[in-house]
Amino acid sequence: MPRLLAFSLAALVLGWRADRTRAADPGYPPDPPPVWPSDPGNDRSGHFDGGAGIYLLKPYLGGNPALTATQSASMLGTAGTVKTTNSAAVAEFQYDASVSPRLWLGYTSATGLGGRVSWWHFDQSAQQIQLLNTPPASVGVTGFPANVNTVSSQAPLPGLGITSALPAGAGAERLSASSNLRLDQGEVAATENLQVGTVALLLSGGVQYLSMAQHYQVSRAADGSLEMLAYRHVFTGFGPVIAIEGRQSLGDTGLSFFSNAELSGLYGTSREQGFQAGVPSAAIPATAFNQVVDGHDHLIGFAEVQIGAEWAGAVGPARVFVQPALVGMVYSNAGTASETGGDIGFLGLSLTAGIHF
Repeated sequence: MPRLLAFSLAALVLGWRADRTRAADPGYPPDPPPVWPSDPGNDRSGHFDGGAGIYLLKPYLGGNPALTATQSASMLGTAGTVKTTNSAAVAEFQYDASVSPRLWLGYTSATGLGGRVSWWHFDQSAQQIQLLNTPPASVGVTGFPANVNTVSSQAPLPGLGITSALPAGAGAERLSASSNLRLDQGEVAATENLQVGTVALLLSGGVQYLSMAQHYQVSRAADGSLEMLAYRHVFTGFGPVIAIEGRQSLGDTGLSFFSNAELSGLYGTSREQGFQAGVPSAAIPATAFNQVVDGHDHLIGFAEVQIGAEWAGAVGPARVFVQPALVGMVYSNAGTASETGGDIGFLGLSLTAGIHF
């Protein structure tokens, strides 16, 4: 027993001296810094993250015709010659920038693997277009086609289309056109966090869902009567999606730069539906109710790129962040107001706020 007691006292003294030596030696390696519970590097548990963002986006369509105005005229020239002219102008739909929401929720395990779900919604109407079709000032030259001023809609499906063709002496007619674009896009993806040097990477892959609808309406009014055309095409489909995000921190400031890119191919069905009807009058003859429905397989490609900055800071055991960014999107083969072919682009800004907990 005396030997055991002496051995214990000696061990305590040696431990105390080692601690004093460690405190006095500035070259001794310091203890590792504590790890936030929300830090992906914490090997004791995973973490959730979620947030919401607002996008200020302006749609750009590669040609989105609404109404077409044409003029055909003949007139006498010098020395008895006859001059004929034909001109055409197309009025296209234009969109303003508008705000749309985005939400997401994810989980990352201690190993860096995880999953995420997200949803984005867009719904905006284009600027309405109105054209007043007035008759030509003269009938034209005898023996040549009569002078005619014409305003016509697009013909989205066989049997659909409104035309206002006015000869000299006819009453004026007004045509109005409107359009709307709506999207709902959701995603379920697996994620992996990686560290490559000083750059943090987030890789993801999964399944994306897209519902896109475009509407096209035209009305023709004359002498209290009305003719109407309404058309829409709706795409619904699924497809694979892959994405990558990189983040470079700026020291211990809490600031960082980031960029991400996403690609997907969406396969589904595009359904078209349209009808045309009119209230007859002397100016507009009776128009039978006409309805056309069509559907076919359709493929849409999607790409998105974001470049921006991030601020992050600790709030208790969690970490909050804010991200302003420049956003660009492209939907290839998504269609225009009156047809299923054509591309749609979006350009604008986003502001996102979220939390890791």
